[in-house]
Amino acid sequence: MPSSCASTRRCDLKPIISPRDEHNSISSFVDFPPQDRILCVDDDSILLKLLVRSFQAHHFKVVTACNGIDGLKQFQAYGGHFQAILTDNDMPGMNGLEFVKQVRALAYKGRVLVMSANLMPSDYPAYQGHAVSDFFHKPFEINRVATMLMQDN
Repeated sequence: MPSSCASTRRCDLKPIISPRDEHNSISSFVDFPPQDRILCVDDDSILLKLLVRSFQAHHFKVVTACNGIDGLKQFQAYGGHFQAILTDNDMPGMNGLEFVKQVRALAYKGRVLVMSANLMPSDYPAYQGHAVSDFFHKPFEINRVATMLMQDN
């Protein structure tokens, strides 16, 4: 699946896996059922690489997207089958709030975690009613997030 991320300046990552890759590999499909898959959405490619390494070390399969628009495409490509979604708040194209609204409108019931270096207390009310599980201020301890998600299994 082509990524719309190539047009952004900060994020040069292509999706880590594609639905086609996952289903063509029997071991990958068996080892990583949807409850072990995380969608990470952020326009910072360095942070995405760090998230991928950290979550993979905890045996999660990670799908990445560079903004909300690409995140929505990845979400739909996987039929919404994610244990959790971790999204930045401030991104070009479609911000975190709009992305969260879209995935909730598509009946996603899993955890949604919002991260940002610039999230202000005045931003929290906008997320009310969209079932956001947690907010993380960058920088944050990724292993703490992974441990929290592992407890869900």
